[in-house]
Amino acid sequence: DVLLTDLLLVILLSAGPLLLTDKTQSATVLGWLLCIPVLSMLLVALVGFAKLALKHLQRNTKLYGIFLCHHKAGGGSLSRLLKILISQHSSTRVFLDSDELENLDMLFDIVRTSTKNLVVVLTPELLSRSWCAGEIVTAWKNGIATLPLVCDGFEPLSDEAQKLIPTLWTPHQKVQLASYGVEMDDVNAAYGWLQHELTSLQMPRFGPVSSREDAVVKLLNICGVSSHGRPSNLSRPRILIVSSLLEAEFLSTCEVFQHLLQVELNVECAVVHGMYQMTSFKRFAYYLLVLFFRGIFLDQDFNKLLLSASTACPASRRTLEMVPVIADANFDYPGIDGLLKNCGSPGAHEEQVLRNLRTVLALPFTPLASGGLQQRQVAEIALRCHRYQDSIAAASSDERDDQLVDPDRADPATFGAECADKLVEEPEALDLGHVSSVASEVSEAMAEVAF
Repeated sequence: DVLLTDLLLVILLSAGPLLLTDKTQSATVLGWLLCIPVLSMLLVALVGFAKLALKHLQRNTKLYGIFLCHHKAGGGSLSRLLKILISQHSSTRVFLDSDELENLDMLFDIVRTSTKNLVVVLTPELLSRSWCAGEIVTAWKNGIATLPLVCDGFEPLSDEAQKLIPTLWTPHQKVQLASYGVEMDDVNAAYGWLQHELTSLQMPRFGPVSSREDAVVKLLNICGVSSHGRPSNLSRPRILIVSSLLEAEFLSTCEVFQHLLQVELNVECAVVHGMYQMTSFKRFAYYLLVLFFRGIFLDQDFNKLLLSASTACPASRRTLEMVPVIADANFDYPGIDGLLKNCGSPGAHEEQVLRNLRTVLALPFTPLASGGLQQRQVAEIALRCHRYQDSIAAASSDERDDQLVDPDRADPATFGAECADKLVEEPEALDLGHVSSVASEVSEAMAEVAF
């Protein structure tokens, strides 16, 4: 009422001057003025209808192009890596539960109403998890496009084992699933559909990250998502990352850490897989980040890499600065005696490196945390890499240092020759068994690269 009264007063005040003009002109102007409130009401009605239509369309639009259904303990880091790789090759939104903690009570609703593609990351224990079962059943019931992503170590369930899956769940878990409309018969039917009716895609957990990038590109094509970007090729990594790679999740954590650190510092980083890569990358690197997991010092390959990294590079004549990172809450430093024993009774220099490694404060990195928390942790760890706080100045300095690298000793193929030279000059200082082992690893790695 107040608005209408004010509008009427405005019209009357606007029409007041018309009293001094002729009748024909006054009628025309007054007619236009009276049209204003009518047209305003029509405009408001049209805007209201447009908002309702837009809201209806948004409700029907899938918010997430891909929903990653995964077992956190067996594929949490892999799923984080998949999300990172997908973001590098596509603009589609990816749902990962650790990044959407406020929506965990609505997981099944998100699968049903807001997901275009469900990607089931099939690690060995995924089908035994009740929440994963609920997500798969929801996709099966509602016709959501589903892609089984088969990882190393996954074995399909037999019909008998498939029927026994619900016996692994507690009564509370079964009641919880039933409250969302997921019955045990539905689980059996959905698992049969997942394993026998759908076309799967292989996801290699080990080997170079390029194989996982290729799988992600195939995944996007199958899901009908346009992909862009090219696989990254390592040339001269400045920061090396080493850890035990015996478990697939350890490797995935290292690769996630590599990508986050690379973005944070805008400098090339690399996960070192073996002695061949260490020899190849070491001459251009300045930092060695060591990610600690439980039982890491029982891995002899890791111990060899660590001790190799602790010696000065013959080509660049510099030693890598080590930065320890604890990536496992269950990790605990072993005693120095046990540490030296696991590393095969190293020399005086290597022993001092191991002792120093225990005294440097290790910063945490949480593999299963949200993306935001991981970025903050990596930002704090990146501060240890003082050289790269100014990326522009560091790039210029790196180019100057690269020119000082001895080209005759920079080629990885000269690694065997270096060992031979040392054998001639200091035969007592070289472990022939170690040389034979390393030479075999280098030969195998070169054969793999050639293949």
